[in-house]
Amino acid sequence: MSKQIAGWIMDRNLRAFLELLSRYVDYAFDDTDWDTIETGVRDTDDEESDGWYSYPLAGTSATLKSASPALSAAR
Repeated sequence: MSKQIAGWIMDRNLRAFLELLSRYVDYAFDDTDWDTIETGVRDTDDEESDGWYSYPLAGTSATLKSASPALSAAR
């Protein structure tokens, strides 16, 4: 079963959110993951269908794929 969650996650909350998701799937989220994600979301564009960045959180109990458009302080 898969359900899409709608809404924005502010950039100041993104790391904590991904760390929490990682715990649910038993994934060891670390600074390397965060550096990769932080770099990846910089050039995204929520107005473009191919402008999103995705990053897999593949743990021992499940796999999640997070996708995010550009994050800005204005949101």
